[in-house]
Amino acid sequence: MRRPQRIIESLHARTVHFLLTVGAIVLLGMFPASAGATTPQLTASPASLAFGWVVVGQTETFLVTLTNNGQTSVTVSGITVSSSQVTVSTSGQPLVLPAGQSVDLNVSYTPTEVEAVTKATVEFSNNASNAALVLPVWGVGETSRCVIASPSTVPFGPVAIGANSTVPVVLTNDRSWELTLRAARTTGSGFSVSGASFPLTLNAGQSLTLNVSFAPQSAGTVGGSLFVSDVGLTVPLTGTGTAGTGTAPVYTVNLNWTATTTTGVTNYNVYRANFTSGACSAFPIGSPYGSTASTVMTFTDPTVTNGNTYCYATTAVDPSGESGVSNVVQMTIP
Repeated sequence: MRRPQRIIESLHARTVHFLLTVGAIVLLGMFPASAGATTPQLTASPASLAFGWVVVGQTETFLVTLTNNGQTSVTVSGITVSSSQVTVSTSGQPLVLPAGQSVDLNVSYTPTEVEAVTKATVEFSNNASNAALVLPVWGVGETSRCVIASPSTVPFGPVAIGANSTVPVVLTNDRSWELTLRAARTTGSGFSVSGASFPLTLNAGQSLTLNVSFAPQSAGTVGGSLFVSDVGLTVPLTGTGTAGTGTAPVYTVNLNWTATTTTGVTNYNVYRANFTSGACSAFPIGSPYGSTASTVMTFTDPTVTNGNTYCYATTAVDPSGESGVSNVVQMTIP
């Protein structure tokens, strides 16, 4: 397979723009959750998780925050999961939450069968007024995604209370036929979506851009999701509300490249590494940082931190495998 070509970069105002010329393919993936709110002493946010359609063998992870809303300490003595396809990562058990405190957990879903619907529960045994807090979880295994989101997960990072941060999310129909998107909604406190009127039809290879925003209502980290029906697409969202009336300038990195001349490319992989020891780290490193369909030659990275330096590269994948990486672009965020 032909290697990616040269990369051109330019920086404009508060947005870092790269031009990449590459050949690449990939497999994208992550889906999120749906939620609600509960009133007892111990609550989970989101109150339920809808992972949507997830490729078999891949893992989707969502942030869940347990909060003690009472005046006395709460001990979570055990966590019971009803399905082996769902896992919960913690810093250990028991979990002790003083009055008014929260703890973040990662709940993951890894489907093992195509078109098999998983309906599971995560039960938190505790000594609060609601002694058995239950988190409903559902997801479906699939062979490949019909609609691809870029980026596939949106971590907003710190945003001041009273401020608002918006990230564009590009949805692309990766099928050879038209698809109907019935609705788009967000879950989680402070998240919202705009940019399109539903229902709408996406033709084969067609894309649309949704604007996902985070306006924190209180201090602390929250999780949520962007969910698009009837295609079962979920994009995990996280954000951290910070005290104060202002926020530092928010920068994003926008990657753009021309299509490879190699035939049969299915999609593009994007890799990111931190700048270390005077040079960018080798690529690829582990899993791709993100992916796009073969018809999408753009990628937005909204998770950069002011003052840090990042390295980016892309690859192309077709049925025979993944190409070598493009030349690496290095960028320092102001």
